[in-house]
Amino acid sequence: MCYTPPVSFATAFIEFALAIYMRVRYGQARMVKFGSALLLLLGSYQISEFFLCTTTYSELWTKWGFVSYSFLPAVGLHYVLFQLRRKVTTTHLAFIYIVPVLALLASIAPDVIVTQSWCNEVFITAHIFPATDYGMLTFWIYSTYYAGFIMAASVLSINAFIAARKTRDRMQYVYFPLGITLMTVPTFLFLVVFPHFGFRFPSILCHFGLLLAACLFAGVRHDELKRKN
Repeated sequence: MCYTPPVSFATAFIEFALAIYMRVRYGQARMVKFGSALLLLLGSYQISEFFLCTTTYSELWTKWGFVSYSFLPAVGLHYVLFQLRRKVTTTHLAFIYIVPVLALLASIAPDVIVTQSWCNEVFITAHIFPATDYGMLTFWIYSTYYAGFIMAASVLSINAFIAARKTRDRMQYVYFPLGITLMTVPTFLFLVVFPHFGFRFPSILCHFGLLLAACLFAGVRHDELKRKN
């Protein structure tokens, strides 16, 4: 979470507001649907952190946050493939979204994932995967998905950047890999890896979320201006 629940709430409000403004102001941009979807996922995670620390339903909001950030790499990779005009079949979509959909189903089913969480002044600790052989296996599968999709989306964008001949065309491939790296890599470390091994951390994730939000907003704005010109 952020330093205090009000800051988490304010961050969620900013991200939700940017998503709505993006759809209204830059509605003609090709990437607006994906950009706004990613912003809504970021805001959904932040609002889960707010309610986690201000209500008695910690299990519900821990699962809510887990599902929210689980969809980020999948939507991000889909974003990049759409941006590159790659053909995405039903089989591709099933592969892209299988892990976050399973995370959603696991969060709904009872006794599948462990949702122990503690909210302190500047720390939050959350345990998602059970401390069993099955838990370790699912943890590493999830880790491979998270890191692999981030790297795949970034590599595709970087290759497109290198291949583009015009500077204006190149710039459209910069925003997403920059923003998603700034957000998901620290989020993965702080929310999954470190807590899994018992480490707690000062909660600054809202700032990474705002960095990604700013990059997404700038990318969609660039897309619309490019289309108009």
